[in-house]
Amino acid sequence: MIPFKIALTDPELGWLFFGILALFLCATLLAELFSYFRLPRVIGELAGGILLGPSGLGYVWPDAYNKMFHYFPEQGKILSFLYWFGLILLMLSAGFHLKSQSDSQDTKLLTVLFVSSTLIPALGGIVYCRLYDFTPHIGPAGTPLSMTVIVCLAVAITSIPVISKIFMDLGIIDTRFAKIVLAVAISHDIILWAVLGIVLNANHRSIFRECGVAFCSVIFLVAATIVAYCVAKFARKIVSIKLSESRSIFTIIAICLMMVFGVNMLGINIIFGALMAGVIFSGLRTGNFYRAKETISKFAISFFIPIYFAIVGLKINLPAYFNGRLVVSFLLVSSGIMLVSVIIGLKAIRETWLTCFNFAIAMMARGGPGIVLASIAYEGSLIDGELFVALVLVALITSFATGAWFRFVLNKKWPLYAEVA
Repeated sequence: MIPFKIALTDPELGWLFFGILALFLCATLLAELFSYFRLPRVIGELAGGILLGPSGLGYVWPDAYNKMFHYFPEQGKILSFLYWFGLILLMLSAGFHLKSQSDSQDTKLLTVLFVSSTLIPALGGIVYCRLYDFTPHIGPAGTPLSMTVIVCLAVAITSIPVISKIFMDLGIIDTRFAKIVLAVAISHDIILWAVLGIVLNANHRSIFRECGVAFCSVIFLVAATIVAYCVAKFARKIVSIKLSESRSIFTIIAICLMMVFGVNMLGINIIFGALMAGVIFSGLRTGNFYRAKETISKFAISFFIPIYFAIVGLKINLPAYFNGRLVVSFLLVSSGIMLVSVIIGLKAIRETWLTCFNFAIAMMARGGPGIVLASIAYEGSLIDGELFVALVLVALITSFATGAWFRFVLNKKWPLYAEVA
C-alpha cells in the first residue's frame, strides 16, 4: 500500500492559492461590474477567466500567467478539481429548485420542445454541413462523418450550467418556465453527449460499449426520477426527527457525492448525478433541510461557482486562431436554426409568440457545454484550431444574448410563459 504524501512545497502552495485568489477576485469583480450594467453575472465570471488566461494575461505577460497557473505539473489537476466541484455544486443548487410535479400540458410542451430543440436542429446541422465547406477544418483524426456529427451537436446543444446560473441570478429558477427549459436541456444533452462518446470511440472494440453507455444514460434518467420521488417522499417523513442544520448539510452533500460516483461508474456525465441529487431534496421546503439547502447554495454561488466559470474562461485561447467569416457564419446559422425550429414547433401547439421566443432564446445558450464540446473535439484532433475558436466564441455570444434577453423581459415585466387565452 502506497502511503498518502503531501508533496507540494511552500512556493507551490503559495502560487496555487494566489492563482485561485486571482480567479476568484477577477470573476467576482467583473460579475459585479456586469451586474451593475444589467448584464448577466455569469458572462462577467467567464470574462474574468478569459482576462487571466492565454487570451489576456498569458498573451501580454506569459511569465506571470505561467507562474499563476502552471508553476508545477499538478497545478492543472487541482484547478480541474475545483472546476468540477464548482460544476457539481451548481447543478446541485439548480436541482433544489426543480419540482417533480407536471401536468398534461407540460408533457405536451416538453415533447414538442424536445423535438424542436434537438432533432430538427440536428437535421439542420446536416444541411449546414452540405452547404458550407467544413473540410478545411477537419483535424488529423477527423473524418467528414465526425465533422458532421460535431456540427450537429454544436447546433443542438444547450448549456445546463449557464442557463441554470442565469435563471438563479435573475431569481426565476423556481418558475414553471425554468423547470421546463431545464428538463428538456437535461434530456437532450444526455443524448448528445452519448452520441459524442460514440464518435470519439468509434472502433470495433469500443462502439458497442459506448452504445451501452447511451442506453444506460436513458435508463438512469428514468430510474433517477423514480428514486428521487421515493427518497423525497421518505425524507419528508423524517423531517420531524429535526436533524440539525449541519447534519442536514452532511446528508445532502453525501447523497450528492454518492449520485456523482454512481453515474460516473456508469460512464454518464457527473452533472446529471449532481442535478438529480438536488431534485431529491427539492420538495423539502421546511425545517433545517431548507436552511441547509440555502447555506449550500449561498456558499456555492459566492465562491465555487464563480471559480468554475472563471476556469472555463481560463481554458480559452483566442489569439492563436480566429476566423471571422467562420465565426459569423456559425453564429448566424446555428442560432437561426434553433430559433426558427423552436418557434415553429411551439406555434404548432398554439403557444403565444412571446412564449415561443422565450423558449427559443433559452435553448440557444450553448455556454460551458459548447466550450467543452469544442475542447473535446479539438483535443481529440477531430477539428482544427479555427473551428475550435469559432465554437467557443459562439458559446459565449449566445450565453450573453440569452442572459441579456431575459433581463430585458423581466425589466419590461413581460411574462416568461404567457398562457394562451
